[in-house]
Amino acid sequence: TIIEWENFQRQNDLKVQPERFGMRLFQSMQSSFMPVNEPNFDANYILDVGDVLSISIFDQDTKEYIKEIESDGNIFIPQVGKVYVAGFKLNDAIYEIKNQINQTLFRDSVISLESVRDIQILMTGEISFPGIYTFNGNTNLLHAISMAGGITENGSFREILIKRDGKIISEVDLYNALIFGDTSFRTSLRSGDSIYISIVKNLVRAGSGFNRPGLFEMKYGEKVSDLANFAGGLKSDFINSNNLLY
Repeated sequence: TIIEWENFQRQNDLKVQPERFGMRLFQSMQSSFMPVNEPNFDANYILDVGDVLSISIFDQDTKEYIKEIESDGNIFIPQVGKVYVAGFKLNDAIYEIKNQINQTLFRDSVISLESVRDIQILMTGEISFPGIYTFNGNTNLLHAISMAGGITENGSFREILIKRDGKIISEVDLYNALIFGDTSFRTSLRSGDSIYISIVKNLVRAGSGFNRPGLFEMKYGEKVSDLANFAGGLKSDFINSNNLLY
């Protein structure tokens, strides 16, 4: 009876071809990861032209300033002068500003991120809705792809190119994020960047013997062990019953 039931399950699974891994995740991200123009208080946020800082200097009367980073990368603080902060991580910029205020005015201060800049990104290649999109400065690669409708059926999840000034500055494998939870994208997006989704080259089906059946994208040189890793490993009942995987 058990063998007959397993055979029935196997035949039923063969009739239903699983969708490509990752497609449904981007559909759910449409609502849950929509970027909004609010400050990103992550200490690793990279400041650039257009970001706005709030500066409070404590004296007999507290002085408060709202300063936008100008085109030369500086902010101007009365009685302190220009402080260059473009390209600095948020925490490093706060340290630099506080240090210059203390050295010049001998006063304590509090600095925070008031609002973030807008950036324009070209979304192209195998993306559902290609075009130029306006995002905010704390938008990452997943946000941008989600807002452009996600990757098409013919698109690659593992060969996404970020280009700047006509040169490829980063090649991203989204399986690191979607499977292994690593969302620490090293390349921050800047206005004028383009994101190109390559065409998928090699799809392999993981069947019902895996914990996460589906169509997975494989790079040249990867092995069955890599596929098993992507598919969450083997089901315990398949390991114990000597079933053949298909």
